[in-house]
Amino acid sequence: MNTLKEVIEERKQDDKNGAGHDPCVAVKDRARSLQLKFWNGEVEIFSWSHFIKAKYEEAGKSKQVRMDFTGHEITIQGIHLEELLDNLAECRIRWLKEFPKAYRPSPMKENDVHIRKITVKKREKGDLT
Repeated sequence: MNTLKEVIEERKQDDKNGAGHDPCVAVKDRARSLQLKFWNGEVEIFSWSHFIKAKYEEAGKSKQVRMDFTGHEITIQGIHLEELLDNLAECRIRWLKEFPKAYRPSPMKENDVHIRKITVKKREKGDLT
């Protein structure tokens, strides 16, 4: 787990790099990879060159984005995830960070993305569903 000082320094650096105010997502033109930052401090990195497709799904209040990369399926659950779609289509997302519901960042602007959970599932060979 990062210390408060490390989190503040990371946010300052992200602001310098154009990450913006949203604590769950950073956007950058020509991002070469997607970093997934988990609440427990782990980070996984996927090259955008292995990105296959993304699908937005909505069932009542439950919303998710499913992203397929070569060999992996990534599921993002949260609110205002539709705000990610244009940047996903252009591979502009630099990182996504999960915050459990109890730790929802505040203050949040009206359409800020809140990612409650990120799940990465390794695909079996030949499984493309």
